[in-house]
Amino acid sequence: MLENRWFRRGILVVITTAVLFLVVFFSFRNLLLNNVLKQKQAIFMERFDAELIIRHAHFKCFLTLQFDSVMLKPRNGDTLVTIGSMHITPSVMKLMTGRLSPENLVIDRLHINLTRRDSLTNYMFLLRGSDSAGKTNDTTSQTSYARMANQLVELFFEKLPVNTRLTGFRVMADLDGNRFVISTPEFDLSDKAFSNQVWITNQGVTAPLTIKGELNHGGKSARISLFPTDTTRINLPYIDWKWKALVGLDTLRFSVSFDDLNDDRLTIRGEGTFTGLRINQPMISEKTVRFDKLAGQFVYNIGSDYIELDSSSVFSVNELTLNPWLKVYLRKPYRVSLHLRKPPFPAQQFFESLPDGLFLNLQGMEVSGELSYRLDFDLDMRKPDSLQFFSNLEGKDFKINKYGQTNLTFINGSFQHTAYEHGVPVRTFIVGPENQAFRPLNSISPYLRYAIMTAEDGGFMWHRGFLPDAFRGAIIDNVKAGRFVRGGSTISMQLVKNVFLNRNKTVTRKLEEALIVWLIENKRLSSKERMYEVYLNIIEMGPLVYGVQEGAQFYFGKDVSKLTLAESIFMASIVPHPKWFRYSFDEGGHLRDFLGPYYSFLANRMAGKGFITEAEAAMLKPDIILTGSARKFLSKSDSTGADSLRMALPVMEDKLPVFKD
Repeated sequence: MLENRWFRRGILVVITTAVLFLVVFFSFRNLLLNNVLKQKQAIFMERFDAELIIRHAHFKCFLTLQFDSVMLKPRNGDTLVTIGSMHITPSVMKLMTGRLSPENLVIDRLHINLTRRDSLTNYMFLLRGSDSAGKTNDTTSQTSYARMANQLVELFFEKLPVNTRLTGFRVMADLDGNRFVISTPEFDLSDKAFSNQVWITNQGVTAPLTIKGELNHGGKSARISLFPTDTTRINLPYIDWKWKALVGLDTLRFSVSFDDLNDDRLTIRGEGTFTGLRINQPMISEKTVRFDKLAGQFVYNIGSDYIELDSSSVFSVNELTLNPWLKVYLRKPYRVSLHLRKPPFPAQQFFESLPDGLFLNLQGMEVSGELSYRLDFDLDMRKPDSLQFFSNLEGKDFKINKYGQTNLTFINGSFQHTAYEHGVPVRTFIVGPENQAFRPLNSISPYLRYAIMTAEDGGFMWHRGFLPDAFRGAIIDNVKAGRFVRGGSTISMQLVKNVFLNRNKTVTRKLEEALIVWLIENKRLSSKERMYEVYLNIIEMGPLVYGVQEGAQFYFGKDVSKLTLAESIFMASIVPHPKWFRYSFDEGGHLRDFLGPYYSFLANRMAGKGFITEAEAAMLKPDIILTGSARKFLSKSDSTGADSLRMALPVMEDKLPVFKD
């Protein structure tokens, strides 16, 4: 009996204590809450140099917290976030372990305002803290990218409640003048799943998108689908302004999961599928590029100073699959490594997978046999001379059964050629005997034939369209100069660019150029002699002057077969920049002295290969006079281009062929 009495008294004491605690807690909880908030606000302001203002905070019901009129603003920037009211119910289970993690969240009138003015933003301070409040450029920061990314991931999955409801949600962005709005009247994340409509306003067009999926907080993973709600098309915001790219799609589906941070490395795994993807970007292609299906399974590794695409990743363009490996070091001096291996696969698979809007000359081509490809690229900006570059496409039993939109053998006969300037057609003429300015190869001065080949592509007669070493050298020179100063194009590539493609500089044009060169050279669709003959009859030699015969008349008033060695070297020197010819002469039409060393250099190279005698090289004097209609283009101001012309003189190659006349 005594034991029961003490037990009852003990229970009574516990209950009384609990009741007293609850009475005190309920009496002073709002005071305690505001004291805690003031401490948290002070810590936040000190760390981030920002203001976190909460006009009114109090408990509602038992554990639900209500915050009214919340504002987040960097001290020297525009307001980032405003909230009308916010209700938070913490997880009781996590609260018992000492972790404050919300289980339910309701926010009314959540407005996010993103601004950027040059290097100043109102949002980057959240990642960097007080030392760089508001600035996007922080080259001295050694913060680990892996830890920064992991911090964002954990913040998202830890703090985003399982049940979240947003009303009056809006994101407004003004990024260096580019403005767009993302909004939704109501967004519900209920029990990890969601399906909602979001409106995007971009460039005056508003369209609804449906976004649906689910989140796994414990597993740090997500599955999301995004697609237009109706037939209204809209281009994705910011991308169109930042990269001048119009990007639209029918459906985007992707899943992503995040591993735990391990040895300062964060691994991200996932897969995604685009259907009906449309891209219009002038640097990619002149036409809108359409992908029926673009998919990938990826593994990214983020380290302290790098991001890596693991070689286990698989990407597919329509029916073609690729397994690239890419690693980019994100701090200066940058380093980029890219390796790609594509074992033998059916060649027709490649041509059938070409996206609509790319490689127009090849669309519809039917082939047989197999193709394989290898690419190795490693560039360390600290040591550009150590660049590793290798690219090789191989065919096995490869055969063209049917040409696509363009018969690649048409250059073997007479054809109509259109010359372009800045992508605009400026002149059309016949390449063949029907044109009185056309000259067969053996009717062109040997001096000119060998001079141009020596200057432009000494290995033309023996290579298969590409010179990897020349391309590697061009990349190195461009990296060192910090701008484009040299190209790695062979005569084959220049010919294809001029005959099959217009002159717009796009990424896909270079790829199409390379493919056509490979087809012509590897399948011997045209002889080297015929290719060079066409090249010499179409190259630009001056203002609306095309072909070496017109060039000989324009500069010297004579037939191209009569050109001297000095005249031929001059014409070879202007091939890279034919409109700069006037800088080579004084107002009297005499060649300027600064070109003398170049003449001697090229002549000695020609003599070393047996194209001219050593005596001819030794006796050569760059003493030529303009006697053709080019003379009228000269003026006293033309001396200003001398330095630019020096920089533009052609680069020499070692191996030179011998023609058969």
